[in-house]
Amino acid sequence: MLNIPKDELGEITAKDLEEALEKSKLKIYPGEMVLINTNWGKYYIEEPKDSLYLAEKHPGLLIDAAEWLVNKKIKLVGIDVFSIRHPKLAPKITGIKPERVHTILLSNNILIVEQLVNLDKIANKKLKLALFHYH
Repeated sequence: MLNIPKDELGEITAKDLEEALEKSKLKIYPGEMVLINTNWGKYYIEEPKDSLYLAEKHPGLLIDAAEWLVNKKIKLVGIDVFSIRHPKLAPKITGIKPERVHTILLSNNILIVEQLVNLDKIANKKLKLALFHYH
């Protein structure tokens, strides 16, 4: 679990991920899952914001951050924002489809989980994570 607090439209770079990893004193091994806490989970429950704000003003990963995660050979990345990619990389802004950050991760078999909450309660900790999908 990496703690990377970001404000509105905060950019998450490979350098941010590396610094958060160093600060946490954790190690990431191939096949593990990484959760990123930006402190935006609070806007879903404790301090609710409207969906347009959540969709257009959230922090997110830049391309070098997605590539950093690929290089770590993780199997899943979760984050507490509307979309893992930064809003400036959204197809409606760039005209590029599909979304590049999503494509980098998914094409490397890295699953993406978005809009997580309460990550601040487990910041900088190693944990076991189980995810279930119901039909």
